[in-house]
Amino acid sequence: MIAQIRKYEQFIQAEENRESLIDGYVSVCRNLVEISGQSPAKPVDDLVRQVAEGKLELSIHPHVYLLIYDFGEDERNGRIKKKRQELNKAGVRTIAKGDPGEFRLANDILRTR
Repeated sequence: MIAQIRKYEQFIQAEENRESLIDGYVSVCRNLVEISGQSPAKPVDDLVRQVAEGKLELSIHPHVYLLIYDFGEDERNGRIKKKRQELNKAGVRTIAKGDPGEFRLANDILRTR
């Protein structure tokens, strides 16, 4: 897992890969908007819609974050805390939330600095 994260981080930091990555993510945003039009019960986030419509320019964050979720209080204070410390020592950035619905990645990343 750590090797995979490092490899992807090297890939996204390489200037020659940025444009194709951004184009790919914009395509994903467009697809999500199109799919959500077929199922109005599951609307896409406004940020995704704005990227899809070209109203916001997308950029690639230079670091990879491992998202850890779906755990209870005991795990947060025990096993999860220990594993995050191990990953941190190995240079892996993590963000952990017990409920995946609590992620607000832009804000979460700013708080990790």
